[in-house]
Amino acid sequence: MRRDHRRYLVWKLAAAHVGLLLGVGCGLIDLASFRGVTFKLPSKSYSVSTTDPRWKAPPPGGVPNITCGTGGLVMDCCKPPAPVPAINCVQFPLTCDAGPPSVCALKFSYEVAQVIDLAKEVPDLKQVKGMVLSEILLKQIDVTITSTLNLATPPIDLYVAPAGVTTASNPNVRKIGTIPAKPPNFVGTEIVTIGADAQQAFSGYARDFQTPFNILISTTVLVKGGTATPSGKLDFVVSGTVEARF
Repeated sequence: MRRDHRRYLVWKLAAAHVGLLLGVGCGLIDLASFRGVTFKLPSKSYSVSTTDPRWKAPPPGGVPNITCGTGGLVMDCCKPPAPVPAINCVQFPLTCDAGPPSVCALKFSYEVAQVIDLAKEVPDLKQVKGMVLSEILLKQIDVTITSTLNLATPPIDLYVAPAGVTTASNPNVRKIGTIPAKPPNFVGTEIVTIGADAQQAFSGYARDFQTPFNILISTTVLVKGGTATPSGKLDFVVSGTVEARF
């Protein structure tokens, strides 16, 4: 009797699970549709602009075009030789960029975050509110790029992060890909392949698709002394292909 009772309970739970799958939403849904769905990652727009407050302008007179470090004209780029006055490197983050030769450069991080809300932004997931994904994979990242920058664009890293986190230095941020460096005034597209570690990182935040998360971009801008003053901006749209299973 106890064995039969246990079998009955297992059958009842299984039947209830199937009933839940078939009864989600206002009408009946084919069970097969819950085993796998492919959709586009919601498109998000980003800009890297020399007019944005996050961009650091060079000091008056430009970045000192001098060598630095051991064997250089100065050891500290914030203290150029006379008669050039000292530079406030809190306001103008200068560094000695390794060469050879080592030269003074303006160096700073530029970061932008956008919120992804899969439950609200993906039509295929709206009808399954309350369900839990067993697996979600970001297969690739698609990037459309339009640049008017007069300098080459450095590599731009893409991260997944909790909603509210806007810097790659946060310990909860996970890298999912890199947009390669691009020449000045580049216009085109880029497909970023996703490795196993990036897949796992994305899944860690996207599997609970009811909870929004951030896709964060981060790049290091480096302007060496003697180069033209940067101007213009880089606009790009990030999307991708996602596979999910229930």
